[in-house]
Amino acid sequence: MNKPAAVFIRAAISGYMGEPVTLYGLYAPDRDILMISRLTAFEPSRKNDSYTLITNKKGHAHDYFFSDQLIMNGVEAFYDRQNSKTQKGGVALKIDPVVATANPISVIERDSLDANGWKYRLSDLTNSHVAVLATCLYVSNVADISQTLDMADDLSNLMAGHVVTI
Repeated sequence: MNKPAAVFIRAAISGYMGEPVTLYGLYAPDRDILMISRLTAFEPSRKNDSYTLITNKKGHAHDYFFSDQLIMNGVEAFYDRQNSKTQKGGVALKIDPVVATANPISVIERDSLDANGWKYRLSDLTNSHVAVLATCLYVSNVADISQTLDMADDLSNLMAGHVVTI
């Protein structure tokens, strides 16, 4: 499967602490790197169709809807990406120092560990923190789908009698 060179992401989030925001990021699937680069005023409307639009506001055209029920999934996706390395050994999540206040690491506390994994305690969650969590979860979902499609392509090639490398 041919992966796009880059996925441009715009996450427009409101309803949490602080001013509503729009966060801009770039996901490079071929290198599995998510870069968070800019925060601007809240703009939930589609401005540029080359961007994937993530929002938590109903009634606006979007590519991915991030609801309150997905916050903990977003935390897991954030930690997975933060603790992951790319194939070349680099970091899988880069947050530009210009938008360092959006990094949710300071408002997430690992509370306990049980059979289902880590439990987290969140405090003072801002719109920019939620925008990062929503973006990480979206990228995690895209990566999972891409990996599944790659496996389906490999299976199809194998069944057609072609050589498949592992």
